Amino acid sequence: DYYYLYVDLVSYYYDVIENFEENPFLYYSKAINYNNKKGYLNITDNNDGTYKVEFVYNYSKIEAYIKKRNLKNFIINMFFILNLVKI
Repeated sequence: DYYYLYVDLVSYYYDVIENFEENPFLYYSKAINYNNKKGYLNITDNNDGTYKVEFVYNYSKIEAYIKKRNLKNFIINMFFILNLVKI
C-alpha cells in the first residue's frame, strides 16, 4: 500500500473550493459536506486487486493505492486524519 498526503495552502489562502461532480463510472464517488467543510471521495478499481483512493477534505488530500481488504479501515483512518488537519 502507498499513501500520499497533500495540503493545499494556496487554495486555503484564496478560499478556493474545487467544484466536484460524482462520477458514476468509478467504483465509488461521493461529494462530502461535513462541519461546513467540503471534499470528496473517489475510489477507482485498478483491476489488479488494488484501488486508487482520493480523499479530499478541508483543503487536504490523501491519495492511496491499497488492496481491497484494507479499503474499509483505510477510509475510516483517512477521514480521521483529514479531519484533524488544522490550517
